[in-house]
Amino acid sequence: ESNQDQSQNIINAQAIKEVQDATNIELTLTIPIMPDGWHDKQLKILHAYIGQDVNVKLINCMTMCYGGGLLDGEDYGTASVRAMENAKDQLITLYKDYNRNLSTDEAYLMLGSTVDIGYESYLYPTFTTNMTKTVVDHAIENNYGMVSYWSINRDAKLETNSGINNKFEFIKELKRFTS
Repeated sequence: ESNQDQSQNIINAQAIKEVQDATNIELTLTIPIMPDGWHDKQLKILHAYIGQDVNVKLINCMTMCYGGGLLDGEDYGTASVRAMENAKDQLITLYKDYNRNLSTDEAYLMLGSTVDIGYESYLYPTFTTNMTKTVVDHAIENNYGMVSYWSINRDAKLETNSGINNKFEFIKELKRFTS
């Protein structure tokens, strides 16, 4: 998302639209997000796809690695919920920009949240199961299109991730979304 200009985003979107028209494939975009929402680079990608009338089934928000983007007293779970709330509002506005109405329910259904789990690096706090629970609770309440986590190989490696206490502990939280 940071390696190309808007004209290239549009060319990519046009190519996807052609394939989509010929095959009726569904498209999921995976895009990073900050707690205050998508920034210019991400919005340009979305404008390219929506502007070219690509049927975007889902936008998977990478709700992780916020660095200094947290509010006082906020953890990564509540920051991820704030990111998803901002994404929902931004998505509704984006569709309005192209004279298309998107309800709140439709916007949430088009959104996915992929959280980080455990210890990422010294640059970021440990994403705990309680933080994941916060995200999953919000996803269930608002009917997100998807919830996932990054990455199961870390979840299974107790000896190399100080943020993981039990093998596959995060999957227990995420399974509640599909139950």
